[in-house]
Amino acid sequence: MPAVDTEADVVVRDVVARALESVLDGTLDTLAVERRSAAQPPPPPSLGASAEPGADGGGDDDDDADGAPDGAGARHVARLLAHARNVIVMAGAGMSTAAGIPDFRTPGTGLYYQLEKYELPNPQAVFSIDYFRVRPEPFHMLAREMWPGKFAPTDAHAFVRMLADKGKLLRCYTQNIDGLERLAGVPDDKLIECHGTFASASAIDPPRGSVDIGYYKAQLDAGNQRITCPQTGSLAKPDIVFFGEPLPAHFWPSVDADFQQCDLLLVIGTSLTVMPFAGLVRNVGARVPRVLVNREAAGGKLLVLASEEEARAADDEEEERGDDDVGAPHGDAPDGGSPIRRDFALLGDLQVTVRSLTRLAGWHDELRTLVRAQRARARDEAAGGGGAAPVAAARSVGALADALAGEMSKLAV
Repeated sequence: MPAVDTEADVVVRDVVARALESVLDGTLDTLAVERRSAAQPPPPPSLGASAEPGADGGGDDDDDADGAPDGAGARHVARLLAHARNVIVMAGAGMSTAAGIPDFRTPGTGLYYQLEKYELPNPQAVFSIDYFRVRPEPFHMLAREMWPGKFAPTDAHAFVRMLADKGKLLRCYTQNIDGLERLAGVPDDKLIECHGTFASASAIDPPRGSVDIGYYKAQLDAGNQRITCPQTGSLAKPDIVFFGEPLPAHFWPSVDADFQQCDLLLVIGTSLTVMPFAGLVRNVGARVPRVLVNREAAGGKLLVLASEEEARAADDEEEERGDDDVGAPHGDAPDGGSPIRRDFALLGDLQVTVRSLTRLAGWHDELRTLVRAQRARARDEAAGGGGAAPVAAARSVGALADALAGEMSKLAV
């Protein structure tokens, strides 16, 4: 006699079906809605305490308003955004985790954790040029995992694109090598890929000739573990900056020119632990506001973060001074900056934070239009038999299975 589905079975099946459909859009929003409706009582909104990184990849934000930062700090930053003319964005791996790309250091899921099977002398060896010469296999695994085109940009990437469209973005300095800023449409002349790019490849030994990136990718996909330059025979790799290699030649000249013009610095999704990138926060003028948008506090002594009370006082001060002076703190603080703090932190799910800031700045509809266009492109590519959406969905199966197991256990209670 066939088994009869219980009500709980039906609910679980519905959750699974909806979640799988949701992944094709690059988000687990549907699963989050089901969790909130199934849980009794519903969990209170908590800024910074959220689902797994990457569970909120983007899209409509009607459901996340309760969890968005809307205190004095957020209002103050939105005011700064609205009036800034030369914004610099410093972007880190946290911008891309919502796209399904693991970050490097999260225990259990980070890319360094996934490399444990290679028994590296230390996790960072995967990016050591000396280690690569001897054993390139771990980097090749990482390269296949992160190769651009497998993932779609997030709301945070769309936000940076929107700043460029509005003529506010002076430059985006990114630590990321996933290419999502490019895919989001951030213009090449507004983008500095500090740690290199997968868009080109080169031989690692003199003469360091360029290697066709299409050839390199074909060799990688074929499982070739020692990809060499066809002209010189030297070992080749994408133009990603490894430990022991210099930063791109245009990096420091750009820093010297840009950071003197900056009137608002946004530090998004980075732990500010890797030098010299982290030290760039010191390069803006002493009176320039610096804003950390991240899941948790970061920066150590590099940033002196304002309290909510100080943020409220700063916002009141800006309102009294009027629009002409917004973003130009003044006073006789020891560092030459504002007598109130000039460093602000908006902590929590940074995708939610970005949507909240655009709502407060009056740019909500523009962000949604950009995000929907990104999703439409991904769906069009999927319909054509390729592109980011299906591959990202396939690579999310493991994370989705873990999430579903958790949801089922909650429903069974």
